[in-house]
Amino acid sequence: MAPPANPCAKRGPIQPQNDENMGPQSQRRLTSTERTSQLKANASGHKKRRGGQLTLNGDAAFDPIKDCEICKARHIGCSEPHRGHHPLCWNNKRTKGITSEATLASNKEANRLKAFFSQPVQQHELFTTRNNSKEAGQRFFEPRIEPRISVDNTTMTTTSTTTMVTETTPTPEDFCQTVSTRAQDESFCLEHKNKEAPLAVLALAGCVVERMLRNKDTTGHNKHFQNGTAFVVPPANGMHDNPQHHSVVGQKLLLVDWKKTHGLELQCGKTNCNGTFKNDRTNFSKNKALFPVHMIDGPPLWCMVMSMVCSCCKQRVNANDSETLCRLPAFVAMSYPVDSKCALRNENSHIGRGATNVFDQVMTAYGNGDMCSRLLCSAVNNGYLERVSSCCSCFAEKNTTTVKPCVPKNGVCIKTFPPAGETIRELFDDAMNNSNAR
Repeated sequence: MAPPANPCAKRGPIQPQNDENMGPQSQRRLTSTERTSQLKANASGHKKRRGGQLTLNGDAAFDPIKDCEICKARHIGCSEPHRGHHPLCWNNKRTKGITSEATLASNKEANRLKAFFSQPVQQHELFTTRNNSKEAGQRFFEPRIEPRISVDNTTMTTTSTTTMVTETTPTPEDFCQTVSTRAQDESFCLEHKNKEAPLAVLALAGCVVERMLRNKDTTGHNKHFQNGTAFVVPPANGMHDNPQHHSVVGQKLLLVDWKKTHGLELQCGKTNCNGTFKNDRTNFSKNKALFPVHMIDGPPLWCMVMSMVCSCCKQRVNANDSETLCRLPAFVAMSYPVDSKCALRNENSHIGRGATNVFDQVMTAYGNGDMCSRLLCSAVNNGYLERVSSCCSCFAEKNTTTVKPCVPKNGVCIKTFPPAGETIRELFDDAMNNSNAR
């Protein structure tokens, strides 16, 4: 007869304990012997083992008072024997307690280098070219001719006018040459092959940043940027011979930086936070990326968007977010061609204000997002066809037999396509529920 079951006993596991169902806690569990040794070591009355410190090999560590005869005699007050200290004793003047051959060789080399570098440079070591070729030595000792500063002395006055050579404002031909050079660079193409913006736009944006935005002279910025925010790619004389530059002529490059363009500093919108947003970096300065804004009248606009950080709570926002646009004055927010209700944070692109006004009427009546997507795609295709016809007609007018082919549309001239119909419908629904609508 089986014994009666104990209701207070702990219930055993249903499955057997093996390597498959054993949890991490049981795998780290100590054995009873290891646990006993651990408790003994941490006990207050536990006595440590007798003897001194052990070495890595398990031998007793060297103790000068016990192992060195001279140090031992000094410690007990007896006469010292006529012998040197133990080689392991640090009072030994020769070994300093070091017996390792590698350590001794390293110390010897260190002393040699210290003595060598402490000596002054010898005369025969100055200006020598014995380790270089004869041509390198002659090129190094050649006199360097620095550019002279021209001084215009007038006979009418005693004052002199110094003419300093400064960097001039970039011309449309400079932009065309820069785009052509960088588009043919293999390293530049390989670096930006996965970017959403075309190569010509990225090359142009890099030239704009280097020549105008980072230049202390604001002449170029004031000349080429409309209202301080929009840079329109100007036409050049030889643009038809450069298909890459001709594919982006007339497109706009936006700078969304409210502090640089309008001198505004925004306050943090969080409660109990009195911080101010400070400019940190742009999307182009960080990873050479541009933010697209799809328009209904042509190819998308490309934006360099500033990322700002609160000086108090360290909150990070973008200059084209919906919350940021709502805090701006109306005349400043109009510089960015997107409605605040459609400038959602988590989207990879925005839809322009003109397209939004059209879609508001179409969506309310039909809710047809596919037709809105086709309108945006048709605008991009029509813009490309206009450029192709312009380029071909120019060569036909000049009766030129050698015609450079235009860049392909998909993947080169256009790398980012408008959103699909379902995505536009979701954007419209989110915009209608957005509380940041003006």
